[in-house]
Amino acid sequence: MRNPGEGRIVHLVDVIKITALMATLLNVALTLLVLGRNFRSRLHRVYGLWGVSVTLWTFGMFRLSQGNITAGQAFVWARILELGMIFMPVAMFHLCLIILGLPKRRLLAGLYALHVGFALSLAAGWFVIGVRRDSQTGYWPVPGWAFQWFSFEYVALTSALLILLYKGQKSAGPTHRKRLRALLLAAHKVQRRTKIPFGPFLATGTVITVLFAAPIVHAWSSI
Repeated sequence: MRNPGEGRIVHLVDVIKITALMATLLNVALTLLVLGRNFRSRLHRVYGLWGVSVTLWTFGMFRLSQGNITAGQAFVWARILELGMIFMPVAMFHLCLIILGLPKRRLLAGLYALHVGFALSLAAGWFVIGVRRDSQTGYWPVPGWAFQWFSFEYVALTSALLILLYKGQKSAGPTHRKRLRALLLAAHKVQRRTKIPFGPFLATGTVITVLFAAPIVHAWSSI
């Protein structure tokens, strides 16, 4: 006899798999397109860092949603997923500072040092301490104490990004204002879905951000 909830569970898992895989493929294609245009450009290289980070995160999510992996394999993919998550916000923040024309070298140096520290905590086993299996969505990372500090910094950094984009679009020209507003909308979609940064619905916001960010970088480099 069929479990009444079986159809809903399979459907939820499939949505996560499709969304994560779509985000991965789309991001890889757009990252290669942007880097191929001008790899020497600082704007394009920073986008490349963000693109690689997103790819690690979304493909890690795709693998964790698979039902045919062991807990040990899931733990490896959880760490890969979190490595991408660690560098996503700082790369996006850096990208937007370039687009806004705000030279914040000391701030960026401090932020990158902090996120490298989070990456080292991941290697040390303080960021993710294991995985748990959910019957509806597959494996998910079990956060350690370093992840809790990252969560606070993540919210602060994405909130600061929203404020900078909002202020920047108010004083920008008509064409640039439209691009900044699109980026602001995309950043808001991600930030609103991130009470827990590795939550499954963040992939949807990531797809939206990828769709907005790549054309904006492409158009900005043509100015």
